[in-house]
Amino acid sequence: MEELYGWVKNITCYLIFITVAVNLLPNKKYEKYIRLFAGMVLILLVVKPLTGSLRLEDKISRYFESISFQNEAEELKNDLIGMETMRLAKVIEQYQEAVAGDLEQMAQMEGFYPVSTSVTIEGDQEKENFGQVTRISMTVSTETGPQETVVEPVEKVEIGNRDQVVKENTSLNTLRKRIEEYYGLEGTYVEIQLEER
Repeated sequence: MEELYGWVKNITCYLIFITVAVNLLPNKKYEKYIRLFAGMVLILLVVKPLTGSLRLEDKISRYFESISFQNEAEELKNDLIGMETMRLAKVIEQYQEAVAGDLEQMAQMEGFYPVSTSVTIEGDQEKENFGQVTRISMTVSTETGPQETVVEPVEKVEIGNRDQVVKENTSLNTLRKRIEEYYGLEGTYVEIQLEER
């Protein structure tokens, strides 16, 4: 009879302890694991008089440790994937800046001054052209910076200098072809605009 009272006392004390422990958890993240473990231990307490010396406590403890380890490994894996994605985005951003700098140098070699340069690089690892330049957009000018407005008397008005326009268009086409060949792009993916100042 005393063994029966001890058995009931162990179950009751255990249930009170688990209830208090679950309510004191600051983070409910691990509550389901604790409840799983508590349920296994409760089953062991209930069947202990029947099982005797089968050492089920050790087996359940190993299962709990295994499940906990798998969950922690999964969380670590997700953290590593997140860090890798951030690192990849930073590398692509630096690559875009380097390509923009190269494009601006090419424009200067053709006699243009870069106003703005935008480069798009494929960042999706699943695509075949991952890491390649996919689109270039530039705005260039024939003059170096903002010009001061000077009012002078107008003597003769010329509508346009045809030779200058033809020379600029030829240089612009040369720059476009050079960029297309260097980065292996088709003409529709290279956009260069000439800004009049």
